[in-house]
Amino acid sequence: MADLQDLPAETLILILRLLGAMDLQTTILAQRVSRRFRDVIQDAVPRSPSPGATQYYSENARSKGEINPFLQDKFNGLFNSADCFTEAECRRYRVLTLDGDATLPFPRLPWVVGASRDVFLRPEASWRGLSPTFGVAPHTRYLDIVKNCENEFDSPVFYFQVELPESGLSMGLLYDILVCEETLYAHWTGSWQLLVGKSLKRFDVLYRWGCFIINEPGESQLVSETADGAILLVRGGPPSRLPQLGRDAWVPERLMKNAKPKFFPWRGPCVDEEETVWYLDL
Repeated sequence: MADLQDLPAETLILILRLLGAMDLQTTILAQRVSRRFRDVIQDAVPRSPSPGATQYYSENARSKGEINPFLQDKFNGLFNSADCFTEAECRRYRVLTLDGDATLPFPRLPWVVGASRDVFLRPEASWRGLSPTFGVAPHTRYLDIVKNCENEFDSPVFYFQVELPESGLSMGLLYDILVCEETLYAHWTGSWQLLVGKSLKRFDVLYRWGCFIINEPGESQLVSETADGAILLVRGGPPSRLPQLGRDAWVPERLMKNAKPKFFPWRGPCVDEEETVWYLDL
């Protein structure tokens, strides 16, 4: 009797793409079948989604910034820290900030309770290899980080980039980036948000504005629409209280001890008065 794995690669790809359009969660779990299945699902499905998959996810994906809806729900809080709050908290607080507890979104992930945490946090766990835009949009190949810390004296803005592998930003790498000290403001972290499909514009414009805005008039002068780009916006400020972690509280840490993400100053074009393009480090 013929086995599914005996099918030609082209046929197997078509089947898994169709499965991804109908049931993404099952498709992700199918990576456990074999290394071949994992390679096909992590490569062919995200890069070239079927028309059915694109249509199936287009409405939800656009409303969530082209992040895969299933991953958005399963890993809420990693893409936007405000998503970690309960409905009751959303009604109670006017502004959803982490207020001194930058680890809050991680313990509130639905898979960190009990034994399931160890399963999900294995370095070889299948979710780590998925693209945040799995089956919806192109892989994110360029990641800019914007850090803005407001205090009573000023509101400095810092711009960085993270070195990504050829395969682009994965869920595991995003997790590792978020738990790096270079990304957040420790207990001064107020919030973060991953904005996919966007990238920073010219250095001189960013420098002239002296601030960073999003979803407001003027954003187009600072941000470009870039299909394979993303911006991680991190905001900070003095907390009203210091974090009080319980004795058994789980504090996330990087999983890949020998592969810490590389951060470097943001590099972008700067146009001078003679319209000559230069590339500067901020």
